[in-house]
Amino acid sequence: MCIRDRVKDESSLLPTKIEEDKLEDLKIERLKLYPNPTNGNFSMSFKSKEANDISLSITDVKGSSIYNKDLRDFKGKFKEDFDLSDQEPGLYFFNIISGDQKESKKIIVQ
Repeated sequence: MCIRDRVKDESSLLPTKIEEDKLEDLKIERLKLYPNPTNGNFSMSFKSKEANDISLSITDVKGSSIYNKDLRDFKGKFKEDFDLSDQEPGLYFFNIISGDQKESKKIIVQ
């Protein structure tokens, strides 16, 4: 028996949102990555409640960096579109760091 046989709704295996208390530590709200799973093209948006330094990155499962961006003293709404269609299908991680707080979200490229 494979895991698919035991799980009726596969969508329950995918992360849908980051826990709000963790985002509260980052002083970030409304973090969205969509669509997920993706063909490689997706958008990311969030709102920073107060000015702070924020680092964004995307890594593959081996930890290799695909994307990096630093936002200095950023406050307000942020939105960016990404194209990972030139990357191999698989699991990637979107990382957001503010101060000593870090949160990661899975991105599935099909």
